[in-house]
Amino acid sequence: MIDRLAFFASKEEFEEYFNLLTGKKAIFEPHYNLAPAQEIPVLLTSDDNEVKIVRARWGINSENPSATGTHNISVEDAKDKIKSKDYSACIIPVSGFYIWKKDNKEKQPFFVRMLNDPVMAIAGLVKTAPEINKLQCTLITTEANALLQPLVDLMPLLFKSALARTWLTKPEEQQDVLLQAEKLFLLTEMTVHRVSKKVNDISNNDPNLVQPIPK
Repeated sequence: MIDRLAFFASKEEFEEYFNLLTGKKAIFEPHYNLAPAQEIPVLLTSDDNEVKIVRARWGINSENPSATGTHNISVEDAKDKIKSKDYSACIIPVSGFYIWKKDNKEKQPFFVRMLNDPVMAIAGLVKTAPEINKLQCTLITTEANALLQPLVDLMPLLFKSALARTWLTKPEEQQDVLLQAEKLFLLTEMTVHRVSKKVNDISNNDPNLVQPIPK
């Protein structure tokens, strides 16, 4: 289960990574402790098939908008839902995500990021809840790679920037894109380190949360 994200890439870093221009400066306000039920940046396609960045509530639960909702979904479930007109493809751009070591009673958090890129592109789905006229999203998870398996069983499904654009703009290829992403070997491109337990409290939000701490 992935239930905490960080987004602090600059507008320029984001635009370069996704080869995209956007005028929405406010959406790039840094946040170091994003949790379900909060609004997070997402990339999706408009009616004219142009990629745009908006905010969406993290967690799909139209019946009770105050609840956390479904904020993670498996690849297999995503393959079924992407066939439905109720769901659309999205990318959840982040600087990294937090995990907590399985079977660890002390709930020691770790932060995962890319080694050489300021942005991660997480595969996701969006859905509009007519009851509240609000865009909602969930991220797609897959089996953890060799780097993270000692800590957790699942990780977000990650795309390279080119594959991310295909996921967004070519619905006819989305099933194949999911298969390709599952086979991406990202072990040597990622890093993980211990961070402060202050991230356990969602009211904490500052750059120190992502900094490594000694073992």
